[in-house]
Amino acid sequence: MIHIEEQKLRNEAKARVAFKAHARNYFVVNITLWLGWFILRARHGQYDGFWPVYSTLGWGFGLVMHYLGVYHNSEKAINKELEKLKKEKELH
Repeated sequence: MIHIEEQKLRNEAKARVAFKAHARNYFVVNITLWLGWFILRARHGQYDGFWPVYSTLGWGFGLVMHYLGVYHNSEKAINKELEKLKKEKELH
């Protein structure tokens, strides 16, 4: 039993580390894209569209989904909901 719990914690830790790496990559790449856009186009008055916004919003949506999957779809949330259902069943 202890081994199974330890494996669950290890898997959760891996998922959190993967999310943090994903977030770090998101910020580094998008900051680079915005700086590149600014240096190459906007600084010279050529506002031909804010094209970096597409990667920022699209990838940002994926990052939010990854966050929700790692931090809000956990075993704790499932157990909490299960306990809630059990209590409701006992009241009826």
